Amino acid sequence: MELTDEETEALFSAVRNHLLAGLKMPVTGAPLRTRLEALNPIESLPLLFAMRLVARRWGNYWRYWPEFRARVLNNAVKLEVLYQVGHAFRQLWLKLCQHTNRALYYPREGQANIKWPLAHAGLLTEDQDLLRKFGVELKSEWDSLSAPLPPLLTAEVDEFWLALVDWLQDTHHGDSHLAKMLLQPESVALTVAELAQRWLASHFDKVPEPVRIATKRTPHRPRPRVILRYDEHRREVLLLLGEIVWKGRAAISVLFADREHTVPVCYNPAEDVSRTELLFLPLSSPSWPESLELKINSETHRVSVLRSPFQNGKGKEERRGALLFQMRNGQRKRRFHVGETYYLIVPDDEVVDEWMGCIFDETLELGPPAGEWEGYETLLVTVRNPLTDLPTECAEVELERINQQLEMAANRLNLPSLDDFLQPQLRQVGGLLISNDSDVDVFDVSNPPYFELSGLWTEPITTRLERWDKEATGYKELAETSVPPPTGGTPVVLEPNWKNYELQEGRYRVVLDTEECYEFRLLSPPLTHPAPLAVSLSFAPANTMPGISTNFSRQTLYNGTFRVEAFPFAPLTIRVRCSNQTHLRPRGANEEGVLEFHFEELDIPSPPPG
Repeated sequence: MELTDEETEALFSAVRNHLLAGLKMPVTGAPLRTRLEALNPIESLPLLFAMRLVARRWGNYWRYWPEFRARVLNNAVKLEVLYQVGHAFRQLWLKLCQHTNRALYYPREGQANIKWPLAHAGLLTEDQDLLRKFGVELKSEWDSLSAPLPPLLTAEVDEFWLALVDWLQDTHHGDSHLAKMLLQPESVALTVAELAQRWLASHFDKVPEPVRIATKRTPHRPRPRVILRYDEHRREVLLLLGEIVWKGRAAISVLFADREHTVPVCYNPAEDVSRTELLFLPLSSPSWPESLELKINSETHRVSVLRSPFQNGKGKEERRGALLFQMRNGQRKRRFHVGETYYLIVPDDEVVDEWMGCIFDETLELGPPAGEWEGYETLLVTVRNPLTDLPTECAEVELERINQQLEMAANRLNLPSLDDFLQPQLRQVGGLLISNDSDVDVFDVSNPPYFELSGLWTEPITTRLERWDKEATGYKELAETSVPPPTGGTPVVLEPNWKNYELQEGRYRVVLDTEECYEFRLLSPPLTHPAPLAVSLSFAPANTMPGISTNFSRQTLYNGTFRVEAFPFAPLTIRVRCSNQTHLRPRGANEEGVLEFHFEELDIPSPPPG
């Protein structure tokens, strides 16, 4: 609904009078905060609609509070006071979200106190038209039988953001309203990008079919996926360049960080198509270029690269930020999930107990990444539920302490705030995991997973178990369950009665009515493997048979071979106790469930003599 100028001014005047009536001038933070906290969800609607209108009408997204102060409050409140009570404005949006039983869209990305009005400003009709055109291109590159949506629509939002910006500029839409919003400072642009990605994913079935050409991919303008990975074995941060498909023969190279790399190409004469292999480029320092140059025959293309979180600001602020990678597959993530284990790369002076103790069960220092990463630390962390183990007599006080610590860390390092942890989170537990290196986790069809739901909610949540139907090119519901609110923040385990369904290989997902979703595949593994917890370790000194012993000389230890037998693609952690220090080295078994390694490959610093 759009308001006329007269209606807009009447709304702003009503909000101003209600918010400031009776307050002593000049307005200070405490009484204004008290006034805001007293509003219930229904009473707050005019204010929230006014906040949304400021974002939609005037578009100075990097100057949201100055615009709100001038237009809604008529400059009656100092700007620094608005900054002080920004958290109270955000709480009004959260209250309304809870009041609507989470029907109100919950934005995950952006600055905590202004992402709500920015996200709810919505997309203009012209923005939606451009997204449909972008969707046509994604459809031309997408195999609808392999996945319900193109990978870019389920990828991390900053990957989608950069790909969309590149497309807008390449197709001469760089002056559009959508492009201008996406070229704002990153913390604001990601709020808009998240909204655009969500809108395109939900409307993708209405995107027109592309005009098919000789290959499944558009050959005249390559758009490879460019993502970050962490190599746990080499302790390297890597830039991964995805597949490129080109009509005809192609010689392809990449210029990145002043170095040129030849990309391996496979040419198929039957299709007259060239396809590249994956290319991994080490990021040897915390600063790297924001784009790379892709050369294909005589053509040159600029491709945006995910920006380093450590390059913002000047001086010491230049190092603020964090990189987060899943331990089990090295994939970069933007959000924590309770119970998951991650590699977290932060400036070494951020390794402090005050905030890490609030959300991590265990924190192990692994040293800086390989290369010129001095001043940074790689941590192996397991995320705990901050709602559990709260003292009964002072739970609210402890929760507020946790909130303050996480707020400070979120502002410095762009990490999730406590609000994100309180939202319902779904994760897999149990089941026999075969592989986690593809776009979704793969489980043995005879040992499927079950799930855990954490967070806080006041009304029952509906969960749906669905299976992908290739013929209908859509998901079909298998079961629906209502999950009651948790008791004292304790996670709820969801264990589908798999015996009721005719399990078959294919793609599945569990969906919450909050739009939280977990997708996975079931597969019949080609190999017979032991039970998940059947893990054996043996050691073979050079020129001898394997055996178990604990008394070896240093030289014997270095010359021999360790062998671990587990199950296919098992995620393993080698724990070494040396010089009163414990060292953890994550590793992974191969497709036969075997891992072999030499002691020196563990890179244990200064092992004792003898």
